[in-house]
Amino acid sequence: MRGVRYFLAGIRSLLAMFAFFVFAVGFAEIIHWQLVFQRTHPVGPPRTVIVEEMGRAIVTSALSGIFAWWMGRRAVRNFRDPKAKTGYREV
Repeated sequence: MRGVRYFLAGIRSLLAMFAFFVFAVGFAEIIHWQLVFQRTHPVGPPRTVIVEEMGRAIVTSALSGIFAWWMGRRAVRNFRDPKAKTGYREV
């Protein structure tokens, strides 16, 4: 049973790392579109495209950050083994 718990914890930690990577890429995309927006001051359809892409990057980054935090907590909780603590006795 312990092996299954560690396997699930490994899968969850891989998912958390991937979600954190998506969060980092989304954050870089937000900065990129913000710099493009400040440099060019677009008007009309180009402005709409930039704002739309920046909004999509913000939502993707926020949701993947929340998912990474949640999966990371679940992975750490699975790595803690309650049976391993029962063998120790404090003196």
